[in-house]
Amino acid sequence: MSPALTAALVDRRTRGLSKRTPTEVKVAIIELVRANYLGQSCAAIRYNLAERHAITVEAQSLRRWLLAEGII
Repeated sequence: MSPALTAALVDRRTRGLSKRTPTEVKVAIIELVRANYLGQSCAAIRYNLAERHAITVEAQSLRRWLLAEGII
């Protein structure tokens, strides 16, 4: 995991929960998906992000981001 992504995730935990994911986290997740998980389903991508990168994201948020980026 990149240092910027780690810092953003830790900062989010310490600030308290917010319903909106910081833009830098969203961009980093999309870059990870583009680099490693093209062609997989949203469920498989979520699983791999959690298992390999310790990143959890809501299913609908991930799906919405990937649709907006034209990945799925």
